[in-house]
Amino acid sequence: MRDRDADVPPLVPPPALRERVLAVGVPAPMTFLRSSQGFWLDTSDGVQARFLYRDSRDRCHTRQLALSAGARLPAPEVAGHVALHVLAGELRGPGSQRLEPGDTAGGLDGEWRAATATQLIEFVTAPPEPSRLWLAPHTTATWIPLVEGIRVRRDEVGIPGGLLLIDAAPGATLAEHAHEGVEELLVLSGSCVVEGEALATGDYHRAAPGSVHHPTVAGADGCRLLCVHRPLVSEPV
Repeated sequence: MRDRDADVPPLVPPPALRERVLAVGVPAPMTFLRSSQGFWLDTSDGVQARFLYRDSRDRCHTRQLALSAGARLPAPEVAGHVALHVLAGELRGPGSQRLEPGDTAGGLDGEWRAATATQLIEFVTAPPEPSRLWLAPHTTATWIPLVEGIRVRRDEVGIPGGLLLIDAAPGATLAEHAHEGVEELLVLSGSCVVEGEALATGDYHRAAPGSVHHPTVAGADGCRLLCVHRPLVSEPV
């Protein structure tokens, strides 16, 4: 059986399309964004956003939000399940609900506003989860020892695999591992070395599917990392 009829010429993409594809190239397996890099854009009244990751095909979006006191938590840019982790400040929601630094939540509804100047990181993942509220306060979090010098906390907030926080003592090492999906990492405090890159507080890192992380080593001051792993969407969206 032949792959194609010998009388049918092969399809050749238009030169302009070929140039566009070659210009974009293959996505880098490892991406690093320092805390001083990127652009803060005004997205709504009293709200600025720094976009860390946008993938329209798989509807995986990540952005860091800065809200002034009294500003309303904005809606996400794309449809999907929204989870967030509070970096600084305080969010207040319906009734007496509140989120403080270190708290994680998913599926928030109603109006949420910043009680003080607040920063958070927002993850949007498709497809949407069933409508429900997920709350993971840092005050009731369970930390589990992983290996010597490292403990982990997994917050179930509607993201496949959960949102993982990693505490590493000075010099502690995270083992080598491969990625089936997209893995994102934000340094919450301290420092570490990832793939030869020294990362400090506020730095962001993303690893593409199929890539491999060689051992990650915490700095002399140890580190706390926020990590999210999201599989690719297989069905069209």
